Amino acid sequence: MKNLLILILLFISISIFAVDNYRGNCINLDGEWDYVQMVQGGIIPSGGPFTVSVWAKADLNLPYDIREIVSQGMSAAGQNFYIGYSWDGWGLKIRVGDDWQTTNISFPTDNQWHYYTVTKDWSNTWLYIDGVEVAEKGSPISNPDGYFRIGKQYGGYGEYFHGQVDEVRIWDSCLTVEEINNTMNITLSESEPNLQHYYQLNGGVGDAVGISGGILYSHDPNQVWVGSTVPFQPAIISTGVSAITSESAVCGGHVYNGGGISVDSRGICWGTTPNPTIADLHTSAGTGTGAFTAAVTGLSPGTLYHFRAYAINDVGTSYGNDLAFTTVPHAPTNIDISVTGSTLTISWDSVFGATSYKVYSSSDPYGTFSEDTTGAFFYEGWTAPIGTSMKYYYVKAVN
Repeated sequence: MKNLLILILLFISISIFAVDNYRGNCINLDGEWDYVQMVQGGIIPSGGPFTVSVWAKADLNLPYDIREIVSQGMSAAGQNFYIGYSWDGWGLKIRVGDDWQTTNISFPTDNQWHYYTVTKDWSNTWLYIDGVEVAEKGSPISNPDGYFRIGKQYGGYGEYFHGQVDEVRIWDSCLTVEEINNTMNITLSESEPNLQHYYQLNGGVGDAVGISGGILYSHDPNQVWVGSTVPFQPAIISTGVSAITSESAVCGGHVYNGGGISVDSRGICWGTTPNPTIADLHTSAGTGTGAFTAAVTGLSPGTLYHFRAYAINDVGTSYGNDLAFTTVPHAPTNIDISVTGSTLTISWDSVFGATSYKVYSSSDPYGTFSEDTTGAFFYEGWTAPIGTSMKYYYVKAVN
């Protein structure tokens, strides 16, 4: 008989600017003994709305009995929560806790990753698979007590899950279908509203894998951690802007990870409002991971623009952070120079986008011009005392 090893894993919270999206590892459960129990009780809120989401990939050879992906409970009938399946004589059907054991929804047996989400508010409960609502209970399920487990039923029951589990998330709110889909295929930043617990399971034996504490029970812990193949979107950030002119700029991005599959397209999208998408103006900058730049052209002078880097793989499109820049305004027009007594006056027509103007002078028309600070500005003009030597001037609009 194999010796049972129990490893206490310290799950450390590591907040990373939302560019991680790297899938790392997941736990591969043997269906016989492997499971994780959280040290802290009450992971799922004891009252009110909540949401539990988890990625799971069931083994092809599933036993025709009862198994659980996640659970929380003690022993009181009707108050225990779980996401798993049971055999009803015709097939494997998903069940959600003691008071929703019959959803009549078939449990996927295709050996593919699926995203299971249960949401509960004050009056109802819903089941989603891969971001699509598949069942509605018509009443709220109970809030459980006890300890949260991954891969095993609550209390003294077994019901060990046979397959892989990754990315367990618990909120103290009832997520909308939009919120579920917006977070399904990405690593969370841990700053999402109402997110209470997040277990990335993104490590190996003794490594940091989440934001709380848990105990891994396994005959062979070295076989539990395997590389995850959860379908994630690319990880990308917008990196900056340079070479800004009145009609163009060079914008950059960095694809940190392709989500485990090839990045088919990447580039820059831009517009005059925050958070542009590829439905707006955009340009391509090749494929794959790594840093890149792209020229953004056809811009208007003196205008504030927003841009984001984007990357696309077979799972979806990811966007970097929103950055902004203002194009250089055109040069002032209709410049007029006049002299009254010992005072020089330069006037011009204002240009769109300019927030101020600067006057530069030089004694040599082909030499170096320096900002002239001897004068004073007025609306669309500048005055200065006349010196004793010849000077040449030009006016620059700035923003």
